[in-house]
Amino acid sequence: MARDQRHSRRTRLDRRCWVDTGGNRPRHECLIENVSETGARITLPAGATLPETVDLHLTGVVAVIRKSEVVWQTATEAGLHFLDRPRMPGSPRLVPQVTV
Repeated sequence: MARDQRHSRRTRLDRRCWVDTGGNRPRHECLIENVSETGARITLPAGATLPETVDLHLTGVVAVIRKSEVVWQTATEAGLHFLDRPRMPGSPRLVPQVTV
């Protein structure tokens, strides 16, 4: 049996979400199976293919978007690694301070 090498604890969710693949393509409605501080495992609609990065839209009281790297994908599931901190739609992105 393979040893789990995750660096953060996963929490089972089974919650509806949407994956935005960018451009003018429609969002895929998905299911978040589990999530951690660093990533998520999602169930995809049959035949969905994802690019290298996607925006994961979470639902709830407040919508949260996570820029994510697609680490692996099968016909019906994908593993995502979060590339940023959670942000709410319309909120300004943090820009690192540059000193001259």
